[in-house]
Amino acid sequence: MDFPLISVIVSCYNHEKYIQECLLSVINQSYRNVELIVINDGSQDKSHEKILQMKELCDKRFKKFVYINKNNEGVAKSLNLGVKISQGDFISFLGSDDVFLPNKLQTLVSEFLRLGSEYAVACGNSYFINEQGKIIAASVKVNGIVKKYWTFLEYYLRDRITFNLNKEFGNYKSFLEGNYLPAMATLINKNSFLEVGGMDENISIEDYDIWLKLSRRYRFKYIDDVVAYYRVHESNMTKIKKAELLRDSVLLLLREKKFCLANGYKEEWIKGISSALVSMLRLKPFPLRVVFEIFKLMKRSLFWVISERIKLLFKTWQ
Repeated sequence: MDFPLISVIVSCYNHEKYIQECLLSVINQSYRNVELIVINDGSQDKSHEKILQMKELCDKRFKKFVYINKNNEGVAKSLNLGVKISQGDFISFLGSDDVFLPNKLQTLVSEFLRLGSEYAVACGNSYFINEQGKIIAASVKVNGIVKKYWTFLEYYLRDRITFNLNKEFGNYKSFLEGNYLPAMATLINKNSFLEVGGMDENISIEDYDIWLKLSRRYRFKYIDDVVAYYRVHESNMTKIKKAELLRDSVLLLLREKKFCLANGYKEEWIKGISSALVSMLRLKPFPLRVVFEIFKLMKRSLFWVISERIKLLFKTWQ
């Protein structure tokens, strides 16, 4: 049996508290044929020193270890750079504050090798952890009742009551309602990634961007196994960050408009962009600057979206 090379790519920015735990989780992978590429994207803390402390371990463990310390250019640009210099058949991205479980790569590559060339992504699930690495639940209050969700997919699919993981997972239509994939729990075919042009370097939600582009052409495979931890901490949960993520969701959906209208996804597109706009308007404090940016960008199309959404609501009520 062949054991294809997997390139794990880590982009780090100001995660001195977490980067060593992150790298150790790659070192401790049961799958052995791995190269590790770490890119320090202009961190202002001691991330650089923390990574250097791991260099000897990484040199011994991996087929190839590459460390690049550069000026800050953003996550997407760093990850695209990592893919460009990688030599693996498959790529796996890992945030510098997130963690792989020991069998993550083995689980996903074993499944991938059974799949046909129509598949570009294999994906498991992930637990939420806090700053101390303890598993936690994501809580949502609905009608005075607090509901807890322990896994990434459970939380992000909570409102999609009829969603079928086996039939709908990773299809283009499903992503028009929003991103729900835990990027740290995925394995991607490198050639497929390059074929769709890599990540958009002008968007802050680079994972949502690549899922939309890949799902136009390829299938995604879900493996019902938790393979990673997604860390929740103050810097990735700010209201400002949420507003910017919603803004970029709208920008991505505006990019998809022409494709959707030409390929029978009009209703799903209207629902998706309307939902993103409403979520933005509900944020507190109100993100006036971001909302103004979006309204200015959409101009007349905003009124068209509103009228089409009203038509869909009337259709549902009939």
